[in-house]
Amino acid sequence: FFLDPLKQIDAAHDARWASGFVINIKFAWGDSYAAAQTTPTPLLHFWSLAVEEQFYFVWPLIVCVAGTKRLRAVCWACMSLSLGLRIFLWISGQRNGAIYFPTPCRLDGLAMGALLAISLRNNPKGNETTLAQVCKSKGYATGMVGKWHLGLHPQFLPTRHGFDSYFGLPC
Repeated sequence: FFLDPLKQIDAAHDARWASGFVINIKFAWGDSYAAAQTTPTPLLHFWSLAVEEQFYFVWPLIVCVAGTKRLRAVCWACMSLSLGLRIFLWISGQRNGAIYFPTPCRLDGLAMGALLAISLRNNPKGNETTLAQVCKSKGYATGMVGKWHLGLHPQFLPTRHGFDSYFGLPC
């Protein structure tokens, strides 16, 4: 680091928050994103990663409880409640950081992405062409490693969407 010793201590403190994916909560106690930049930390941008990781920690549980039939309604409810929460916090005079950084206040964008994924997954025509299918048609071998977010059932697994092999966690 090219920080003075006091800034290094602050950065180390922020690193502990960031490593637990909760730095957005620390920043929510502050004033705003702009104010956070006036006393810069090299880890300021990790707040959005924390929001995503908190979402990905809870979302699979919501999917299991809600089931696929009610998932669209859950997405719409999350978007509405998130927007409503931000409006309520703004009207009640809360600090900008308390409106900007917490996961419940950012949930509308994540739920919108989930709704888009559900819509793509439930395409009745089933006429999407995956990159794996294009590569396979050109004679390449294909493989998928990592999380697969299209479903647990066999018809949704990567091997049914053009991949020759798959190693990972279906969600």
